[in-house]
Amino acid sequence: MPTTHILILGAQGQVGRAVAAQASRRRIACCSLGRAVCDITDRPAVARAVAGSGLVVNCAAYTSVDQAEAEVKTAYRINAVGAENVATVCAEAGIPLVHLSTDHVFDGASPLPAREDDPARPVNAYGRSKLAGEIALRERLQSHIVLRTSWVFSADGQNFVKTMLRLAQAAAGRRRSDRRPDRS
Repeated sequence: MPTTHILILGAQGQVGRAVAAQASRRRIACCSLGRAVCDITDRPAVARAVAGSGLVVNCAAYTSVDQAEAEVKTAYRINAVGAENVATVCAEAGIPLVHLSTDHVFDGASPLPAREDDPARPVNAYGRSKLAGEIALRERLQSHIVLRTSWVFSADGQNFVKTMLRLAQAAAGRRRSDRRPDRS
């Protein structure tokens, strides 16, 4: 891999594409890799990809919250083992890491907004797998930032905003057809 300032893993996901686009707009040297080039569950592939980077941004993840309940092992392999691989390789190379996580590490029971130091109590497989990745990362790499996000959306891919817009358009179409006069 060529030497780059920033390496973005998970480049085909919504966040990975958005981060790469922002870096490009700002003329920040980066290399964006998707799973086909760098599967984060393959530590040697991660080591090859990370070599020469000044910063790694890990956007790679298993993100299907509902499907994670049926595919627990896959979610853990990507979100926990994959994050551990990235953190281990970054630690060995002395490269800082920005890692994307989720608000699903919290149970959502508090009436107050979650704070980064609140106790993590995930209530689903997705949240547990992401928390396991955060823990592995913190145990292996001192120089890191974990960003916990919620409701990721962009012009690309499937997301909450696009789903709501599609449902609203469908409902509006049904309302219009309900108002048409019967011409029989």
